Amino acid sequence: WGRAEDDYAIAKHLLDDLGERPRLLILGLDTWALRPPRDPSVFRGMRRRLLNTPQLARHIDWANPVTVGWCRLKDCFSQQQLETGFTLLRQGVERAPYPTLAESDYLALDGTRLRYEDLYSPTGFRDNVFAPVEAGTYPIEELLTKVRAERNWFMLWNYDYPAFDPTRLDYLRRLVELCHAREVPLLVILPPVQPIFLEVLEAETPFPTHLTQLQAWLAEQEARLPGALVVADMTRLEAFDGDPTGFFDELHPATRNCDKILARVRPLVEGAR
Repeated sequence: WGRAEDDYAIAKHLLDDLGERPRLLILGLDTWALRPPRDPSVFRGMRRRLLNTPQLARHIDWANPVTVGWCRLKDCFSQQQLETGFTLLRQGVERAPYPTLAESDYLALDGTRLRYEDLYSPTGFRDNVFAPVEAGTYPIEELLTKVRAERNWFMLWNYDYPAFDPTRLDYLRRLVELCHAREVPLLVILPPVQPIFLEVLEAETPFPTHLTQLQAWLAEQEARLPGALVVADMTRLEAFDGDPTGFFDELHPATRNCDKILARVRPLVEGAR
């Protein structure tokens, strides 16, 4: 769900605030990271979680305690917040601390995932499909075929927009330049799309045009800043001999596909060093 400004702020915090110098920075970059904001009137179209994190918000050009505070005040009266607030009041939900990593049922202590909730579950995002997807027994192709027939895609709106947002494209440019200036190699992976959903994107959205534009933009950065980044387009499974059943939903690949992607990009990275 990260947008270009999220990626830039995280990299800026890692490389400058913390002074880290990783041997390689990997960026998974989909075209929707550059889509225009759905509601620019709230937080200027940026994510709440970004501006609610001071260590990251400080790297957003316009963000300061006054501007962020004003955005939060306006957000209190937004439709989303009012609906959420009234729902919580009706349900009698009480404020509770967020569980620590040791208490989490989503992640192991080493950060590996333990849970993935089914986006299309009739029970409402509660079914944990992590184990069957990893085992290859989850009927993802059957499910997505049904979703296509019902035209009930959860992710489709992310791709249905006319053109890249200039501000977000600028944050992406600054991210590339930041890594180049700090001499940190940047590997940009254009992530895979499950083939059933890819057919829908190609038929019903500007995704093919946007993907071509993003590929061209990245090639321009490679030419402008030699050695700054390596690009690996893994959109189609043929690029890494991917498994069409190795997905949690239409976009998120299972471990076996991630392993194949990393195996395919390793020679590209080693050749660039």
